[in-house]
Amino acid sequence: MKRFVRELNPADRKKWRKWQAWWICFYAVLVAALIGIGSLVPRSGDTELAQSTPTVQQHVVERPEVSARIGLK
Repeated sequence: MKRFVRELNPADRKKWRKWQAWWICFYAVLVAALIGIGSLVPRSGDTELAQSTPTVQQHVVERPEVSARIGLK
């Protein structure tokens, strides 16, 4: 592609660069419009945030037979 542009005469190179600049601007505006539309679209109300719970739950197991043997009852 660089070779193609190098072989163009100066007037055609200028046209090529203008064409490229317009396409880049067009795509930038298109992307900005899509992002803007995406931010305006209402989100569904049935979604909720997840709440984290502790992954390791420590259960306190009382062993009355052990405390009875020690005499702490």
